[in-house]
Parts: sequence; structure tokens; C-alpha cells
Amino acid sequence: MGGGLVILVALFPEAGFSQSSPALALAPKIFEIRIGTLAPPNTAWTNLPVKLLIPLIRDVTGGRMKITLHMSGTMGDDSEMLQKMEQGELEGCACISNGTLELVPELSVFSLPFFFSSYPEVNFVFSRMKGKIFSLFAGKGMILVALLDSGFYYLYSTNNPSSLMGIRQQTIGNWWGDFESTVLKELEINPISLTPGEILPALKSEIVDGVIAPPSWVLASQTFTQLQYRVEQPFFYSPGSVIISRKAINQITDELQKNEKEFNNLKDDFKKFIKNINMDTYFKEQGITDDQVKELARSLILWLKTTEIKSPEDAVGLVIQIIKRSEKTWTQMLRDFENESQAGLAQNGIKPVKLSEQDLKEMGKTAQKIQAGFIGKLYPQNFLDEALRLKQDFGEKTLQELY
Repeated sequence: MGGGLVILVALFPEAGFSQSSPALALAPKIFEIRIGTLAPPNTAWTNLPVKLLIPLIRDVTGGRMKITLHMSGTMGDDSEMLQKMEQGELEGCACISNGTLELVPELSVFSLPFFFSSYPEVNFVFSRMKGKIFSLFAGKGMILVALLDSGFYYLYSTNNPSSLMGIRQQTIGNWWGDFESTVLKELEINPISLTPGEILPALKSEIVDGVIAPPSWVLASQTFTQLQYRVEQPFFYSPGSVIISRKAINQITDELQKNEKEFNNLKDDFKKFIKNINMDTYFKEQGITDDQVKELARSLILWLKTTEIKSPEDAVGLVIQIIKRSEKTWTQMLRDFENESQAGLAQNGIKPVKLSEQDLKEMGKTAQKIQAGFIGKLYPQNFLDEALRLKQDFGEKTLQELY
């Protein structure tokens, strides 16, 4: 076996065999899918996979499918994790916008300044472009198992940013790479490129006056301690993605096809799990107390009860589908966390300010210029046109609902 797939041989703890036991040969093969992420433990990004998805995938496959989540950037930043996927050191990445847009730059359309203003608008456009988005990832050899939010990015500042002129007199820490830097310069806002870890020291030393970032990061990183204001209108929307290498999935499938006995054992263990599971007992064993997670778990288990594994493709597809079917709940948990973070920042004295209609109109004209400037560089004209048309459709639909 080559490349990205790791095959381990392990014993179930309850079997009671030692490593020297001749029964070791009977142990199941474990197919490990290693996924890297910058997200730390105990966050909305990692709680759902750790508490439900990873244990459920393990249990429903009789321990044969194992997802290992490498958190807190231990595998590097998004770019480094994508490189590790190419080199076979990782099978997947739970990427923030940096890695998502590096892999599929066409999605930069959705991160254009002031492109999205609300999550209902995001939902409307994404639901109608999902097939095209999946195809873009597939063209890069990746399976998009979840399209999530890195969130809306707001301007936070030490000085009152209530006017565009006032913002232009400040220096803003730029940690989102060349895309953000280009956009800010077009808006005549002065950026300084920094890493996320450099933002707080730069604020303390007054090298920068503010940062454009998601509220959850501003709160968790303690950056809010150096800030006083937030512009209510979001500057950017930031897409995130959970991707798994198609090559790695194909390797697992091939291995199961070659080992009929192992595949039959997996099928048998799947049937036993589905037949014998008691949901309330399972929740207690896994320590699942969150109502959202319980509701998702029930829907997944009920779906699994209607599912039959007939081929190795079905078995491996089960792993993908468990994550895909969790996307809606996972997204809602991320958005709830964003709202909680905004409330936490308000409690810590961050004051909201609004830009004037005149400023927004001027920035909107610049945003249109930026849109045109990236055509053929990050995305094709037709991809931008479709996204803009859907935004218009959403606006018209919203007006019809109001009146």
C-alpha cells in the first residue's frame, strides 16, 4: 500500500490478547484517516467530530475505520497540511479559508468584500451552487465532506472606525494573506501582514490599530482586551471545508476488495452494532449531553438502520456520509458559537458602530472593481456571474416575503 493510507493492526481491548499471542493474526485491520486542523480542542469546530462522528465511525465499522484528528495546528498551517496530504502524511484537512481558497480559488468569490451580509444569503447561494462546488474539489482529487463556515470577519479597532475616512487613517493587521491585503489596499485601507499570533502583541505595542477577524478568534485569543470597537457590517465571509483525499479513500476500498474475509467481518460487525444499539445508553457511554448532538446522533443511527453494506464502496462511503449528513448541525453549532462570541465581546465592552450609507456606497463601488479585477485570476467570469445572479434572486425573494 502506498501514499496516504495508513494500515495498522490492533486488538480490541476486550479480546484480552497480548501482543505475543498467536491470536494476534485474528485482529482486524484498522484503516486510519488522519485529518489535520488549526482548530483547538473544545471548540465548535472540534466538539462534534470528537464527541460523536469519530466514535460513531469507529463503532459502526467494528473498529476498522479510524479517524484521527490532529488539532491546534500540530500538522502546520493550512498550506502545510495540504502539502502533507500530497506527500501522504495526512489524508484530510479541516481547513479554514486559507486552505480552502488555496485549493479552490474559485471560492474566493464568496469572500469578496461585502459580498455576503447574512447567513440566510449564504445558505441560499450555497444550496444552489453546491454541485458545482463539489466538482471543483473533485477536480483537485478531493472529496468535500463538509462545507462549513470560518465565519464572518468584522473590523475591530482601538479607535472609533465609524467612518471610512477614519478607518483609512488606521493601520490594520492583515493575517489572511495576499487576498485580504489586495482587497484592503484597493479600499485604501493600510494593512500590515502578520501571523495570527502576532496580532495581539502588535496591538499592545500600537504597531496596528485594529484587525479584521471572526469574533470567536477575537474572543478566544484575548485580542479583545486591546480593542474597543466593532463595525457592525461584516467585511468578509470566510468559507471553511473538511476534505479527504480521493486517493486515500480508493486505497481503503481496494484493500477491502482484496480481503474478502475482512470485509465480511466488517459487515457482520455493522449489523450487530445496528441491531443491538440502545441510543440512550450509547449517549451516556460517549458522554453526549448536548441536545443538538443527541438529535443528530439519533438521525444518523436511524439512517444507519436503513442502510445495507453490499460492497467495499458502501463501507467506505458510510464514513463519508456520516460526516456529510452532519454538515447542517455542524454549521449551526459554528454559527451559534459565533453569536455567543459576539455577545461575549459586547459584555467585555466592545462597542458596535455603523458605517454611513455614503461610506457603504463608496465601498460597494470599490468592491465591484475588485470583483472584476480577480476575474481570470481566481475565478472565471461565469462563476462570478452565477453567484451574483443568485444573490439578486435572494434579494428579490426576501422582498417578496416581506411584502
